[in-house]
Amino acid sequence: MKYFYPMNKFLLLFFTVVLIHQSSYSQYRSLTSASDIGRLNSSIFSQNRFAGQLSAAYVGNFTTNFQNPASYADATLTAVEVGANSISGTYHLEDSTNSSGGLSINHFSMLFPLTPGKSGLSMGFLRNANTDYSIRKNGVDNTFGSFSNQLKGFGNTYQAYIGTGFRIKNLKLGANLGFIFGQTEHTNDIIFPDSTHIPRLVNRNIISEFGIQYTLGSQYEWQIAKEKQAVLGMYYTSSLSKNGTNELRRQNAFDRSGITEFVILKDSSFNTELPKYSKLGIGASLINNKTTLIGAEFTLESFSGFRSKLTNQNLQDAWHMHLGAEFKPFMSRDLDARKYFNRLTYRAGAVIGKSEQNFEGTVNDIKFMGGATLPVFGRNIGYITLGAEYGIRGFGGQKNQLSENYLSIHMIITFADKWFTRQRFD
Repeated sequence: MKYFYPMNKFLLLFFTVVLIHQSSYSQYRSLTSASDIGRLNSSIFSQNRFAGQLSAAYVGNFTTNFQNPASYADATLTAVEVGANSISGTYHLEDSTNSSGGLSINHFSMLFPLTPGKSGLSMGFLRNANTDYSIRKNGVDNTFGSFSNQLKGFGNTYQAYIGTGFRIKNLKLGANLGFIFGQTEHTNDIIFPDSTHIPRLVNRNIISEFGIQYTLGSQYEWQIAKEKQAVLGMYYTSSLSKNGTNELRRQNAFDRSGITEFVILKDSSFNTELPKYSKLGIGASLINNKTTLIGAEFTLESFSGFRSKLTNQNLQDAWHMHLGAEFKPFMSRDLDARKYFNRLTYRAGAVIGKSEQNFEGTVNDIKFMGGATLPVFGRNIGYITLGAEYGIRGFGGQKNQLSENYLSIHMIITFADKWFTRQRFD
């Protein structure tokens, strides 16, 4: 029972943080979220996020490498992890510039060794995508004269998942099953000048979605020299199903002495099949002396079934090249592991490629990230990972096209111990 006591304390702390978060939650606003899918959050949410978001060929015994579930086979300790981030950024469109920021909890995950170093299981919860945008366009109608078109959107989707990975000698295989759910609301209002006495036309579309998504992953390891190990990895993510309920409402809004009165013109609700997302990743990494990991990864993402709310155009398929490194000085025999800064894990990386947004240019999306994992919390194995990511999207095209730059600060708390692990006695 002694293994369960620290676990209970941590779960109590986690749910307290969640309640505080819900009362102070704020969301990053960006026009890049104005689409059917919203602004998709990175599925690499654990410590490897700061090593160039490597996942296909990334290995770690208590890092929840959600994107490639084959890595769960490396689990040797039960790891409980919660992550939060603060993001601030600015988007530019033609002559306008707008800034915003947000703070949220990103994920909660647990990783269990079924047979330490041979098989593992993970389950958790993460934010899948967010929608938060607002823009007003001015136009002229031949009959009614000038008007404004107000576009707004707000909402979130989430994913709950369970997955497992196992080892067959040097080969590791794994799979995740995820359940995506959430609600987003898009409004498209036509507003005429008050002098015309024409009521505002309000179009509201509320989408409640539920989908089942799977990920298949594999990794192959081999010893190429006494102190060198190579890893090849691959994963594929796709949807088994994705359905939603559309609520469409069209109404006139009259302003009567400061009180808005709505008259419904059309109100309908129907079930529909939603566009599906998929992702393929292939990567390789080299591990030297158990201290240094250097890796590269190429990813392809399918967004072509989704449409922009701003232009009504289909989004584009995206590709990215990931480069990352990780350094663990405490694994070296030549360094004094008693010194605190030698007990840290350091990570850095970059991602460059083509965004799903309708930006011009072959390369229009770049990110730089870095971070460190600090050991803390005395008796139990505990870590705090601090990291940052800076990104620029939409560069290299016309001066008046949509673009954004952002800075995201992350904190991940990890507890690891032999909870739920069967003890052996001679």
